[in-house]
Amino acid sequence: MEKLTLIGPGRLGLSLTGLWLQSGQIQLEAVVASSAQKANTAVSKLERDLGWSLSTKKQDAKGQVVSRGLILIATPDDQLLGCARQLMEEADLSACRQIFFCSGSIESQAVAEALRHSVPVVGVHPMMSFTKRLIAPNEFEDVVCTFEGIQAESDLVVDLFRAIGGRVVPIGAQSKLRYHLGTVVACNYINALRIMAEGHLVAAGMDSEDIHAGLSRLMTQTISNVNSSGAIKALTGPVTRGDVGLIERQLELLESDEQDYQVYVGLAKVLLDKLDLDRGLTQESSRLRALLNSKLLRNR
Repeated sequence: MEKLTLIGPGRLGLSLTGLWLQSGQIQLEAVVASSAQKANTAVSKLERDLGWSLSTKKQDAKGQVVSRGLILIATPDDQLLGCARQLMEEADLSACRQIFFCSGSIESQAVAEALRHSVPVVGVHPMMSFTKRLIAPNEFEDVVCTFEGIQAESDLVVDLFRAIGGRVVPIGAQSKLRYHLGTVVACNYINALRIMAEGHLVAAGMDSEDIHAGLSRLMTQTISNVNSSGAIKALTGPVTRGDVGLIERQLELLESDEQDYQVYVGLAKVLLDKLDLDRGLTQESSRLRALLNSKLLRNR
């Protein structure tokens, strides 16, 4: 059983730690937060959700971290390198076996250089959105977890993620930023599209309860269709039909809303590019492409 020190007990850190505790993979040696109160709150939450008490050290970031096993740095990306530098200056890492972190965009080499220590460093990023509650063990089954670092050094951490059902996939350091961009588009920008859609339905006179019910069903069904059939086969609507007239009318409606106008045109072109690759050029798609290109260029 590995001894784990958790630095940054936020949603991701607590959820992963809870899964490892439930599966008997770790002994939680310490929880380090920005204040002792936050560390205490985090451990109390784990104890409440797990149903048993933990003999875990709770400390703020000003105290010396002494690791006798693994360290998980689960801070936000903008605090990660600073945390590594602080460990280098103040922590006792003489018995530390490995440090790992869960940033999808920062390379392990950058963390290792900030740390300036011989302890191995590896990055693992679960492709999952973590909420305030701890996740149940079955919810992590087959979650893709990209790891980056030297394979021989990352076996300990890879085993931890596989033990809770993670599907561990290697990724090159040079690809991390592009990878993270893809996850941001999928996870965050769908929220932006929901906000955009809600705004237009409000403007159409619908009430909030009906908007929530209608969009929730529509978006859930769309995601289900995409997951089962793929993005293009699941596609419906004016772009896949080549309905130039409808798209022109909707763009006229958006003339006074530059932001939504550009989003609509840009996303329509993304769909059309993929459709043309899959189906080949048609007369309708050529007309639609000419329209979208002219709209994209209107402010240039």
